Amino acid sequence: GDPVPGLALAASRAAMNEEVLDEVVDKQRRQWADGFPVALASEPYALRRHMLADFLRGHGVRVNSKKLEAIDRLLTHWHGQGGVAVGKTATGRLEVVRVSGKLRVTG
Repeated sequence: GDPVPGLALAASRAAMNEEVLDEVVDKQRRQWADGFPVALASEPYALRRHMLADFLRGHGVRVNSKKLEAIDRLLTHWHGQGGVAVGKTATGRLEVVRVSGKLRVTG
């Protein structure tokens, strides 16, 4: 059969899911104004990634899957590891670090 209707339906569902995630992030954004709370590690994976991406964009970071995975590990698999490099500024390196129960962008 024709795969187009199935693909169109999948794309429509993905767009709806993205819209719901955007709405949740919009409502919760103030929680990470002064750092991303590590307590959000308990949120579902898709929502947590969406929130992390928003947090990073708010600091001018170009987001990609590799960065999101590494930063997510600071939340979910914490064992004292160092920060995650996420970019550069005129004065040095930007990185996400875990400090006092929050992820912060430093640099």
